[in-house]
Amino acid sequence: MDASFLDIPLDRLRDKRGMKWSRYGDDVIGAWVADMDFPVAPAIQDAIDDIQAGNEFGYPADDAGATVREAFADWMKREHRWRIDPDDTLLLGDVLQAMHAAILRFSEPGDGLVVQTPIYPPFLGAVKANNRRLDENPLLRDTNGYGIDFDRLRAVIDKRTKMLLLCNPHNPTGRAFSRKELKKLAEIVLEHDLIVVSDEIHM
Repeated sequence: MDASFLDIPLDRLRDKRGMKWSRYGDDVIGAWVADMDFPVAPAIQDAIDDIQAGNEFGYPADDAGATVREAFADWMKREHRWRIDPDDTLLLGDVLQAMHAAILRFSEPGDGLVVQTPIYPPFLGAVKANNRRLDENPLLRDTNGYGIDFDRLRAVIDKRTKMLLLCNPHNPTGRAFSRKELKKLAEIVLEHDLIVVSDEIHM
């Protein structure tokens, strides 16, 4: 796909029915939500067209997600040298659904969940909605941008802290944490036996 953003007429974007381009007036360009303006890849569009043409809107077969799980396992092995069993993966509708499910499965009401602010607001909503305690660890800001405050992170963790909700690349700062930072973060996580829920949707 060789389309660029500039190839998409602005009036065509404003004709869309989603909130990104309909919430504000014509003097505002919607750049505030993760909503793609590019068309989907041709292979994806073809697959959607096939489903529509065949009126395939019923429940999928039990093994319908097998190829997706296998592709994911292959990608993790190729990109991260992490071998996982495709059968150990679970397909969910979106990141927040997965986050809520993980919070319910791996923590109890009143347990602490570390969140590094500023953060995509639904992270905070997930903590509150599930009656967990917010263990806030604000990111440090300097001339190079935002970074993890490791000293404060160690200080906010106590015996009731069970999870770290990680966003990488970070939303809204756009910061992609370095390998060195992630290794140091992993050391703290292992030291305190925390579960990490990692939102890597923009990776």
